[in-house]
Order: sequence, then C-alpha cells, then structure tokens
Amino acid sequence: MKLLIKEILKALLIGVAIFIVSLIIYFVNGWEFTFQELAKDFWETIIFSTIIYLCNAASFIILMRKYDKELFTRKYIGYGIVGNIVASIIGIFLARLVLRVLIYKVSFGTFLSDETPREYYISFLIAMVVAILFYAAYYYKFYKEKQVKEQKIIAGSASARFDALKNQLDPHFLFNSLNVLTSLIDEDP
Repeated sequence: MKLLIKEILKALLIGVAIFIVSLIIYFVNGWEFTFQELAKDFWETIIFSTIIYLCNAASFIILMRKYDKELFTRKYIGYGIVGNIVASIIGIFLARLVLRVLIYKVSFGTFLSDETPREYYISFLIAMVVAILFYAAYYYKFYKEKQVKEQKIIAGSASARFDALKNQLDPHFLFNSLNVLTSLIDEDP
C-alpha cells in the first residue's frame, strides 16, 4: 500500500510538471484561455499522467522483479522499452476511457467507434519523453552504483595486497631486529 501511495504521489508531481510545461507553451504561443478551460486542462493532465504513470510503474516493477539490475544491461533494455511502449498505449487508452466515458458521459460504444490513432500521438510522445527521462535516471543510478562496487572491489583488492605484502615484510623486520640484537650482544658482553 505504501508503494502505491508513493507511486501515486510521483504521478501527481509528474502531472503538475507536465501541466506547467503546457502552460509555458500556451503563454509563449500567446494562446488565450479561460479559468474553466485551464481547470479542465489541469484535471485532464492529472488523470492522464496518473493513469499512464501507474501503468508504466507496474510494467517497470514487473520487469525489475524478473530481471533486477540486469534490466539495465544491453541484453534486456529492449524488454524495458517494449514494456514501456505497451504500458503507455494501455495507459492512454484507459485515461481516454475514464475521461470520455466516466467523466464526460460518452457511451462506451461511441467511445470505441470514435477512437483513432491520431488521438494517441501527443499523449504517447509525452509519455515517451517522460519514460526516457526516468530510464536515463535509473540507468545513471545503476551505472554509478556499479562504479562504486567496482571501486570497492579494487580498494579491497589493493588492501588485501597491502596486507599480504606487510605480512611478508614483518618476518624480515623481525629477523633483522634479532640479528642487530645478537650483534650488539656479541660486541658488548
């Protein structure tokens, strides 16, 4: 349950970020809109981002449970990409279904008959940009963790070699010290 709440909060933050970016685009292009249009756009963005994010999060969690850190290797990254594409398309369909059928009260049959790929392009593009950013962040995190592990292994190996060398030197030091003591005793009885 904690994971679901955490993921929903992330989805809401992403929705707000996407809405802010769309607002900036509106202002730059000089588009005029009313408060009602702005509020409607905000809630549609939140619904879309939450549903698409949760679909992608579910896909990512399933893949991480199956492949763990190997998901970020060249061998398995394709599974992540395909999973993300499928999850995004399903998420967009579900978001459009929620908006049109549950909120705007369009019949399910009308909804299905009106659906065309054209209505998925912009949402899919935004979903892919967000997914690329997330995968880049996770890959960077994985890469840094891998570097830290490698550095720890190198440091541990160097420390082990140093200890082995020190252990090799200690008997010689003891032997030399005994020789010096013996020679001092022999010189001054």
